[in-house]
Amino acid sequence: MPTILYFSSHAPHPWDLCAQLTPFVEPVGPNEGFLDLTGCGPLERLWSRLEKELGPLRWGMAGNKMVARIAYQCGNKKVPEGSEGAFLAPLSLDYLPFPPGVIRELRNLGLFTIGQLAAVPLRDLERQLGPLGRELFQAARGIDQSKVQAAYPPPRIICRRSWDFLPAHRRELEGRLLALAQELGEKLVASKQRCGRLRARSDDQLLEIVLTPPVDEASSLQRAVFYRLLPRLRPGFSLELRALDLTPRQREQLDLFQARPELDPVIERLQTRWGPRGLRWAAELELPRRARCLRQFQCHLFAP
Repeated sequence: MPTILYFSSHAPHPWDLCAQLTPFVEPVGPNEGFLDLTGCGPLERLWSRLEKELGPLRWGMAGNKMVARIAYQCGNKKVPEGSEGAFLAPLSLDYLPFPPGVIRELRNLGLFTIGQLAAVPLRDLERQLGPLGRELFQAARGIDQSKVQAAYPPPRIICRRSWDFLPAHRRELEGRLLALAQELGEKLVASKQRCGRLRARSDDQLLEIVLTPPVDEASSLQRAVFYRLLPRLRPGFSLELRALDLTPRQREQLDLFQARPELDPVIERLQTRWGPRGLRWAAELELPRRARCLRQFQCHLFAP
């Protein structure tokens, strides 16, 4: 049986301990989140260690995330496998993870408890609420297919280099820093991530900057380190750049429609007939004034 724990603790940093117990740790707040303890050993031993090192816990335990969180809201409840429906039946619809407008619409239909919702046939819910009806039908029966994510420690990308000698002049330090930023930017592109915070370490010196908006390409990263890190960076034998606060990169057109090589001969024939300027790539088009002003403003964000 899956064993999902949702808990909160007054301990300042509970997640390092949790990551020692299970690889599936999903924080939803500073000291509140999900653990998937399935297959991690005797539950009594895990529980005693949590209470010993974190102190008193408020918790809820069940076979899936939704029911575990509702059990937490009800106050230290453990819901055995197969009894999810019976546990949820007397509870108010407010416990379900749906927007207030949906709950209000259900009340307008005369439904006030999860048990009353569970008694409504699926076809009636779908006829009244569309695709949302199936989600409500499953939630009222304690069915939740979502998994606990392995979200701690948070992902990061690191580039590090060391040398046997200090840079002879500032230009050499600049070259080292920009080369490392180029390498880090290429890793960001390959992993389709954006960096919201950048940390630099040169021997014992530690610098950190926030990137607004988040950066997802090497050129933007190089501008950020050139204007905001290089003026404060001291020469050292080692240099490290660490990309933090990673988020998925925004979708681009080529993510949906890949370039078609078979169109290249057609483009060449058109350019031959109408001249090299008769057909231009979008990247070559002149930006309108508003877009140029916006780009200039964004460049100023990288200023020290």
